[in-house]
Parts: sequence; structure tokens; C-alpha cells
Amino acid sequence: MSILDDNSSISNASGGLKPTGEMKRNWVISSKWAQFLSILGFVQIAISILMIGAFGTILQMMSMYMGDNPMTAFFGMISTYYYLITLLSVAFMFFIHFFHLRFSLKIKQAVNQNDQHAFTGAWQNLRNHFRIFGIAVCIVLVFYIGIFIFALTAAASAGGSIPLE
Repeated sequence: MSILDDNSSISNASGGLKPTGEMKRNWVISSKWAQFLSILGFVQIAISILMIGAFGTILQMMSMYMGDNPMTAFFGMISTYYYLITLLSVAFMFFIHFFHLRFSLKIKQAVNQNDQHAFTGAWQNLRNHFRIFGIAVCIVLVFYIGIFIFALTAAASAGGSIPLE
């Protein structure tokens, strides 16, 4: 990993990369899209938090209207797992969008003020964005593989007694 973080391996014989005007325009356009998508992500996080709060109320209303129904008991049983999974995903999404927003703001600052420090910080934030996003994708893939294995195991233990209709 240190090879990727070493700045000396990037330079060429002519003294390094030279940003062109078109590159700078592309960075500004990318920063606008990154800012837009990060704001949408923060809105999604707010809606998810509201849904977490509403889930408890929905469970209470279901148990009040349905009485002693096995489905309400089931939802009550899994509510802790729902809260935990949702809060963990909201935390991951917060940091993904936070680093995306910081990339957007710093790349815009770097282009407008010709600030090398802001430029470096922008790409570090984008790197952190993709690292956290990659970790989240790996966790989801492991979760899907676990569900697939569980489904295969459940189907095999049923011994073919599951009707296909």
C-alpha cells in the first residue's frame, strides 16, 4: 500500500503532471456532481433515520390493532437486528458521503485558488470515499453469500418436500 501512497513514483522525466485547462474544467464539473450526489446521500441518511424512528411506532400500532398475532411477535423479535443493521449502514453511508462532499469542496478550492494542498486533500478524501465504499460492498457480498448458503442448506434439509407450484 505504501507504493500507492508514495508521491515520488508518479512523477515523470519532465517534472511531474501538468494540469491542462480541460482537466481543470473536468475537475470542477466532477466536483459539482460529487456535491450533488453527496447532498442526496445525506437526504437518504435523514430519511433512513426517520424510518428507524417510525419502525417502533409501526410495531406498536400493529400489536395494538392485531392483538396476539405471530407476525407482530416476529417483527418485535427482529426489531433489534433491524435497528442494528440500519444504524450500521447509515454510519457507513454517512462517511461515504462525507468524504465525497469533502472531495467536492477541496477540488473546487484547489482549482479556484490554485492550491496544491487542497488538491492533495481532495484526492485523499476521494481515496477514503472509495475505501469505505469498497469495505461496504465486501460486507454486503459476504452477507449475500451467507444468505445464499443458508437458503441452499435450508432447501437441502427440507429433503425435496418444498412444493414447486
